[in-house]
Amino acid sequence: RWVSIVNPVTYGVDALSTTVKASGVYESLEWDGGVPFMKKSLRKLKFVLEPLPASCSIALAYKLNGATSWTAAKTIDGSSSFSTLNGVRALFNIDDEAEVVELQLTLTSSGNNSVAIKSSNLYWDFPKTALY
Repeated sequence: RWVSIVNPVTYGVDALSTTVKASGVYESLEWDGGVPFMKKSLRKLKFVLEPLPASCSIALAYKLNGATSWTAAKTIDGSSSFSTLNGVRALFNIDDEAEVVELQLTLTSSGNNSVAIKSSNLYWDFPKTALY
């Protein structure tokens, strides 16, 4: 649902706060790297962030080949989310193979602070058995 500060009634805003930012979940479309018929080794997903505020976090989950449930990706240290104060790079392990992947990001805010993602990069390659 889109939010308009100019005219919240027209666009259906249920509540508006200038002191509390909402947490949110983003779910991507399916990604196949332009070659949906080839298996890919999905390795890591890196996020570059603005310095992460206190009590804020980012979590990553994924679905492979149209799975019905999400699998939680772990950070390099094995955590289920990245919450390092002032951290600017979050790296998540996927280490799995699939033709198609969907991503889910959960961004947790705290008070009037929130996660700000500058960029992301999915690291992958074709395994030796890519055609099978």
